[in-house]
Amino acid sequence: MNNIKLIRVKQKVGSGVRVFAYVLVNVRTKKHGYSETISVDVTPIIKDELLSGVPEEDLSKTTPLDDKTNRFIATADANRETVTIAAGPRMMLGSSIRNKGVGTFALNEIIRWMIVKYPNYMLDVINISSSFLPDKDDRKRSVHFFSNFGFNFKESGSEYEGTMEAVLCMNLHEYLNRGKIDEIDISKFIRELLRERYMIEETIKNQGRLIQEHEVFRHKAEKDKFTSVLINILIVMSALFLLFYLR
Repeated sequence: MNNIKLIRVKQKVGSGVRVFAYVLVNVRTKKHGYSETISVDVTPIIKDELLSGVPEEDLSKTTPLDDKTNRFIATADANRETVTIAAGPRMMLGSSIRNKGVGTFALNEIIRWMIVKYPNYMLDVINISSSFLPDKDDRKRSVHFFSNFGFNFKESGSEYEGTMEAVLCMNLHEYLNRGKIDEIDISKFIRELLRERYMIEETIKNQGRLIQEHEVFRHKAEKDKFTSVLINILIVMSALFLLFYLR
């Protein structure tokens, strides 16, 4: 199965809201033997400094996770009757689109698949490790992120270090933040883009016609001006000729 969705990511600016990005979410499932895997790929489809990074940014400071980001994966094993959500470096978003509701939307696709297809399967724990997330605030955000879907946190070791548990897939629930994202009808979105393109093309054509008409009027005005000057010269020469002849 391959299902592509389009979401609009919103961002508050003062008292208003602006569009931060449009993001394609590609949901794919594949069976292999006694297991089935679901992957959710996230692809921002606008290019600016918010999504592709500041051009003059020092490349030596980029995270080594950059080549593994923007994908969420889970695998259901029919032999063990378990579902494993790939965590750590295999489930991360690029820093430019984190905390925008995109990761929540992506994981929600996986949670829905688990609840519908494998409600009675056991769910492997998800480790929140200081070796992968050394910063306490990052671990705290991860705990909050998974808790939104019904996971329970069991702490061990450092603060906010431990495991996220749910026992059975049916114990989870979907979660979406509509204040941050909207799902968009792709066909309607494309029609709107085509309509806007048509309007822009018509505007350009009208501007071209106006420029041509302006050029015609300008040439006509210059011609009329030349004719008027020529007539005035002839009148003056005629008057001088008459004065000279009458003398």
